[in-house]
Amino acid sequence: MQFLHIVVISVVAGCSCAVLLKQYTDCGGHGSIHSISLEPCDKEPCHITRGNTYYTNINFTAQEHSKNLTNICHGIIAGVPENFQVSPSSACGNGVSCPLTPGQSAVYKASVTCPSDAPQVRLAAKWEVRDDRGKNLICIVFPLTID
Repeated sequence: MQFLHIVVISVVAGCSCAVLLKQYTDCGGHGSIHSISLEPCDKEPCHITRGNTYYTNINFTAQEHSKNLTNICHGIIAGVPENFQVSPSSACGNGVSCPLTPGQSAVYKASVTCPSDAPQVRLAAKWEVRDDRGKNLICIVFPLTID
């Protein structure tokens, strides 16, 4: 895990803030991750609220070709993955031009809603973007707290 270095970016007056995540683990993928932001969040680990929607930007460079990209997001609580709905389910067209080619850089944009029935707990979030062969282009795990 990388050291905690937080850069807070004021997005809109009224404290809609984003944080560049530094406390994450790259869990393997053929893409190179340059930066990850999560909004709203003012410090790591991010505190999220049940029923609310959160937005992420992932800046990366692809190393392999892919016609399609699919999102998968889980909250891992006591070792058990809980599915978090990502919108849209395809990463194509959200800052990413598909087909993806090796060497192509992009800033992928997506949102995820914390399930309203999620327990109040500290957990690990696992976000994967898979290519058309089911291989991870991006895979990250980072800490969250659900309030």
